[in-house]
Amino acid sequence: PTSCALYTKGSGFALTDGSGSSGVCLLGEALGESEARMSKPFCGDAGLMLGQVLHRLGYKREHFLITNRTNCRPPQNWMEGAPWESDAVEACRPYFEETLRRNPQIKVLVPMGNSALHYLLGQKGVGNWHGTIHWHPGYEKWVVPTFHPSYLMRGNWNEIATARFDLQVAVE
Repeated sequence: PTSCALYTKGSGFALTDGSGSSGVCLLGEALGESEARMSKPFCGDAGLMLGQVLHRLGYKREHFLITNRTNCRPPQNWMEGAPWESDAVEACRPYFEETLRRNPQIKVLVPMGNSALHYLLGQKGVGNWHGTIHWHPGYEKWVVPTFHPSYLMRGNWNEIATARFDLQVAVE
């Protein structure tokens, strides 16, 4: 929307990818460079990591609904703590809510990383929250937090098995 602080500063735009036939919606923070260019969430390096984690579980990416709390790429890929963060997140909230309305098969929301965790549960510290199960009364969905794929790629290989476990909990 033109009222968003990132309307003239951000780049790209993407809503969702996947069918959500698994009943699970994976939620990230914002588009990266590849995502902004391709207009598709999680299609860059983080998307490759996400695909690998799902594949190792025997799941297909297209069976998940994949989106972000912000639908464009912020300047210099800077969102968390940026002066436009709150405004951009709230400007995109109607897109997220419409996505959930149009996809009643979604029963579980998986916030990937601290930004998405804060967006859904008002909490930070995904390391303390991953794999736990919460009810979101506003969206009437279960919430199972996990690590963001880019976090796993930044040398946190020991958490890949944890992320797989978290996603298995979400699907089950």
